[in-house]
Amino acid sequence: MRGDRYDSYELMTLKEHGTFAMETEMSFKKKGVASRNWIALDNNGQGIILDLDKYDIMKRVEINARDLRIIDPLLSYPSAILGRGNAIVLNLEHIKAIITTDEVILLTTLASASIFLWIISYARHKGLVGSKSNY
Repeated sequence: MRGDRYDSYELMTLKEHGTFAMETEMSFKKKGVASRNWIALDNNGQGIILDLDKYDIMKRVEINARDLRIIDPLLSYPSAILGRGNAIVLNLEHIKAIITTDEVILLTTLASASIFLWIISYARHKGLVGSKSNY
């Protein structure tokens, strides 16, 4: 495929004590497509940091490109909550996220990362995540 190249990226897993373990993987990325860091949080409270571009996100959560525009940090959009068939796209000032039935994917910025860590510590303190029982 012309114009394509392999890029390695780091996949970091969120540990219990808040540090990250890194693994290197190979992916097929197109030149010129900017990738961003996202935090994917599953229903057990386990988080993983992903380095994905907009096409990878569109494939993963099955939404259109126009729905991703409202969470683009480079564009100015008012706060919004979009309900789509497979996902909810959320833009609330510093929190930009995509919520599906399996996971919450949070766009990482300095503000959202600190909010995310506070939410996880609060949920663990209240016993809402990390337990083996169903909610």
